[in-house]
Amino acid sequence: MLPSWLTGQTTSSQPSSDQGRHVVLGTALNAPLMDDQEEALSMSDRIVIMRDGAIEQVGTPKELYERPATKFAASFLGKSNFIHHAGKTYALRPEKIDIRAGEGHPEARARGVIRSITYFGAMQRIIVGTQDGTE
Repeated sequence: MLPSWLTGQTTSSQPSSDQGRHVVLGTALNAPLMDDQEEALSMSDRIVIMRDGAIEQVGTPKELYERPATKFAASFLGKSNFIHHAGKTYALRPEKIDIRAGEGHPEARARGVIRSITYFGAMQRIIVGTQDGTE
């Protein structure tokens, strides 16, 4: 059973003059469970990401995808590369990565050597060894 704050429904032990049995506040909740992430992102106004029965993050599809609040939320929706820097963890989406050959590119935020390339049709997985020894 969903909590009353989520459904907008409350029950009353004493009949109200309007309905006799209970009072309904707000509107009905239509919350289908979806395992297809692209479908959920395209059909939803707001999404709730849950972990072990607890709410991890609530937001619009764009908020959840572009600014996940936790590592779990970032890994739950889509693919993420996790970069550890200065004691913080950052989620970097593969489609936001631009790899360029050559030395000293002025916009480069990191440098490395390509270790392997795996072709998957619509995408490629590129493993890059960075200067600090991570991939």
